[in-house]
Parts: sequence; structure tokens; C-alpha cells
Amino acid sequence: MGLNTALGTSISGLHSAQIGIGVVSQNVANASTPGYVRRNVSSVDSISGGTVGVSNPNVQRLLDRIVQHQLLQESSGASYTSTRAQVFANLDQLFGAPGSKTALDSMYSTFTNSLQALQNDPSSYTNRTAVLDAASQLANRLRGLSDGVQQQRSQAEAGIGAGVTRVNELLDQLTNVNARIVNAQQTSGTADLRDQRDRIVSELSQYVEIRTDERPNGALSITTASGTQLFDGRPTVKFEFDARANIGPQSQWSSDPTKRTVGTIVARDLNGNTFDAIANNTFRSGEIGALVELRDKTLVQAQAQLDEIAAQLSSALSDREI
Repeated sequence: MGLNTALGTSISGLHSAQIGIGVVSQNVANASTPGYVRRNVSSVDSISGGTVGVSNPNVQRLLDRIVQHQLLQESSGASYTSTRAQVFANLDQLFGAPGSKTALDSMYSTFTNSLQALQNDPSSYTNRTAVLDAASQLANRLRGLSDGVQQQRSQAEAGIGAGVTRVNELLDQLTNVNARIVNAQQTSGTADLRDQRDRIVSELSQYVEIRTDERPNGALSITTASGTQLFDGRPTVKFEFDARANIGPQSQWSSDPTKRTVGTIVARDLNGNTFDAIANNTFRSGEIGALVELRDKTLVQAQAQLDEIAAQLSSALSDREI
């Protein structure tokens, strides 16, 4: 073996070792960094013109795809649950602790007790006044609760709009990162790009439940759990949300645009075709799914319960001459 051959072999080996040391150092330094995936280096011996060396060491990420897919699902579910939990906490604060002086059950009990006292002694001026006072306080409390519920619906409406905007931004960010991964070789820089792409996908999963599929060339494809394709090298849909400024007790979502009085999410594909993403159940989990459910079902039911109490109050007063 000649001197040049020996030097060439040594240099290629040192180069491979240097890359390996750099990867180990990077693994240690980023052990606690969110979104970082541990790397290793794979080297292949090469023989060229009688020269033995190490060819193009590849930096690979040690990533379990099954675990990653499960994590995306859990991320979507956790975001869905936490969003609902926050609104329920707001409702609990709004309605007050059961049994407290300003809680709805306490005020309703006071009103029914005053009616019972009046029934026992209809001629009592004190009892009549007590009924009117209790009814007035209960009516004001119901009005305040109704305003609070509709405020929560308005906040959900605004949250849906913000979530839709962020989903579009994340899909746009993926376009650039994905292209750089496809066009690059398996180096440490590519591993960093894949980490960056994973972080974007992870945030995306907080808004909508997704499934990912990586092609042999490194390109990523993303679909929702309901089957709507979101990304295939570039965004395949763009979401639009027609937010409504004033949300009231009569504001309802409907698949019929002429009956709908709250915002809906429209998906527009690359050909300009559109469909209603709420009617299509595109957002059935994640933060957006939770906000849609809260705005159109949970909070609507809360308002219906308040309306029922108000109707009973009105009926009770109209059935008695006070």
C-alpha cells in the first residue's frame, strides 16, 4: 500500500470518526430538547482504485414511526380534552359553587321557597314582596348567565378562526422544510430539518387529528383522521372561516348556508373546489374540533337549560296573582 493510499484511507476514517463524535456530542447536548430525535451514524466501506476508505457516512434518526403516529393521536386528543376542560372551568366559575349564595341552585331554591310561603298565606304582603324580590334576582342572574354563555360561544368562534389561520400557516411552513429534506442527502443537517418538520407536524396535530406517511424519497403526506388530505409536498387544501361578530342565543350552525348564523370552515382544494369542513367532520378532534363542539352543542345545551328555567319562572309567576 502506497503512502497516498494509506493517507487517503486514514483521512476518510478520520472524517467518519469526526462526524460520529459530532453526532454523539449533539445527542448529549440535546438530550432534554423537546422535539429532538437521537441520531446515529452508519458508514459503508468503499474500494476505489485499490483504495479502501469510508464513503459518505449517513446520519440517521432513531425514530419509532409507530410511536410517533400514536403520539400525534394523543396530542390531538389531549388538546381536545384540555380545550373543553378550560371552558367547563369557566362555566363552573360563571354558575358559582353549588350551594353558594349566588349559585343558580341556591337562588332557584329561594324563589321556590318564597312561592311555597305565598301559597300557604296568599294574603301576606311580606310573602308577595319576597316572591317578587326572589323572582327579580333570579331573572337578573339568568340574564347574566345567558350573557356569560354567549360570551363563551363568541370566544369559541374567535378561537376557531385563530386555529384555522394557524393550520394554514403550519401547512405553508411544511412546504419549504419538506422540499429541503427531499432535495438533501442523509446528513446531520437533514436530521435537523426532519426534527423541524416533526415539530411543525406535532403542533398541527394539536388543532386537528392527522395521519402522516413518509415516502421513500423523504416527502411527507398528511391526511386527517376523516380522510381529507391536507398536505402532499405542498398544502392540498386551504381553510377559510367566515367568523360572525355577534353570537346570541339564537345563533346556530347549519349545513344550510341560508340558515346558518355562526361561522363555518370551508376547505378549498387546488382546483378551487370547496366543501364545508364542519359538515364533512374534518375537525373531529384537536383544539378546533373541541371549539366547534363547544360552540354548537355543549354551550347551546347550557343555554337551553337556562331558557327552560326562565320559562318555568315565567309560568310560575303567570299562574299566580301576586
